Order: sequence, then C-alpha cells, then structure tokens
Amino acid sequence: MKILKSFAIVLVLLFSTGTAFAGKVGSGSFPSSSQYNISGNVKVTQSGGKITITLGKGYKMGAAPDPYVSLGKGSQPVSGGIIKLLTKQGGQSVTFSAKKVDLSKVDSVIIWCKRYAVPLAVAKIK
Repeated sequence: MKILKSFAIVLVLLFSTGTAFAGKVGSGSFPSSSQYNISGNVKVTQSGGKITITLGKGYKMGAAPDPYVSLGKGSQPVSGGIIKLLTKQGGQSVTFSAKKVDLSKVDSVIIWCKRYAVPLAVAKIK
C-alpha cells in the first residue's frame, strides 16, 4: 500500500511540474517597449491535439517586417513553431492553430520576422 501511495505521489509531481502548457491554458503579454510597438495579451490553449494561440483584443503592432506568430523557447521558434503571417495590426482578437509542435519545448509566443530571422517581440507564457 505504501508503494502504491508513493507511486501516486511521484506521478502527481511528474505531471504538475511540466512545461507552461502541458495540456493547460497558458497566457502572457508582450512588453510595450518593443521597437515595433507590439503590445497586448496572448493566450495558448491545447485541446484534442490542437494548439490554439489567441492574440487578445488589446493586441497592437506597429509597422513590422514580415511578422509571423510563433511558438518558441525563449526568443527562438521551436521546430514547427512558426505558425502564420500576421496581416492585421491589432484591434481585434485573432486566433491561430498549430498541430505539430512539441509543447514540452515551448515557453513563449514570439512575433517573429521570418525575412530576417529575428524576434520582434516575445511574450513569456505562464
């Protein structure tokens, strides 16, 4: 019985100390100090193997070169993490979906300049 309880505690610890996502909702915000005037909130959810990134109604972006919404580790996109070109500068909620991203390697949402391969803004997800 003690072994079974210990095993259950270990399982709970393993699942509760995963990444920011691991089947949960994660959210964060872009710092308003970005050179490209990128600011606002972002939320990441996972359901049925589908990952959804939502840029909230308060999301704003000034003129920026080739901006893509991306999932990343720190300020770099993870494999399969560059999701979609941003065509609007904000003012409304925008939702994107990703399928083939290893969420155990993700801790941020990045507005990524694909042309120059540099981050424009990074929101840490908690």
